[in-house]
Formats: sequence, C-alpha cells, structure tokens
Amino acid sequence: MDMIVAVAEQYASDVDPNELLIFARVAELGSFSRAAEQLRLPKSTVSRRLAALESRVGERLLLRTTRRQTLTEFGTLLLEHAQQVAAEVAAVTALSEHRQAAPGGRLRVSMPSDFANLLLADALAAFVGRYPGIALELDLSPRRVDLLGEGFDLAVRM
Repeated sequence: MDMIVAVAEQYASDVDPNELLIFARVAELGSFSRAAEQLRLPKSTVSRRLAALESRVGERLLLRTTRRQTLTEFGTLLLEHAQQVAAEVAAVTALSEHRQAAPGGRLRVSMPSDFANLLLADALAAFVGRYPGIALELDLSPRRVDLLGEGFDLAVRM
C-alpha cells in the first residue's frame, strides 16, 4: 500500500485532470464506448487518454478482457481521487452556468413619483420586460432614504 501511495505522489504533478475525468467515467460506466458517448469523445480518444494516464502514473488502472474490465488495486485507489476531481469540475461548471444565467433577484429603487412617471415609465417597463427574473420594487416618494439601513440598491434624487 505504501508503494502505491509513493507512486501516486511521484506522478501527481504530471497527471492531466482531463485524463482523471475520463478514467472516472470509464470506471463508473464500465465501458469505454459508453464513457466515450457520454463524454462526446471518440472511443479511440478515450482509450488513448486512459493509456496516457496509465503511462504517467506507471501503473495499470484497469484489467481488460474482451468481455469486461476490472479496476486494479491502484485503479481503485485512484478512482476515489478521480471522482473528487469530477465532482469539483461539476461544481465549477454549475457555478459558471449560474453566473452566466439571466440576472435575477430583487432591485429596490427609490425616486420621486414625478420623475418615474414623466421620464422613466417606458424605460422601467422595458427593463421589467427584458429581465423578468428581477423583482423591481419602487419607492415613489421624495423622501431621502437610508440606502443601507432600508435595503435600497439605488436612489434617484433631484
């Protein structure tokens, strides 16, 4: 077991995270073909990248026969780490997709009613139509608001 850990530490800096993702998918699905299909890669690329990973770490990860494949002892240990990498990539992807999604939330604005009615009515209607995920809350009064204390995002005063 100590030898396996030593080998992993020796080659850790050379490991390509994409190869770990491919390895995790092949191990989870039990098939190069299914992994290639799910990853939208040619089967030959999946096979080549897994062979490159095995070469990098200096260990076989899978024992392959014509009918099935089985994880080696080292493959079993590496799979746990590969799955952690896959989970982190999924988390980053989800965060990125969330950030690129349409804006949403609440926008609190305070402004005099005359200003809103005369100059901004069309612009406010267009804004609400363009960003349906934003709940626009208007305080149409001339009073001075405490932006932080009252939770306003914007105040327009004349």
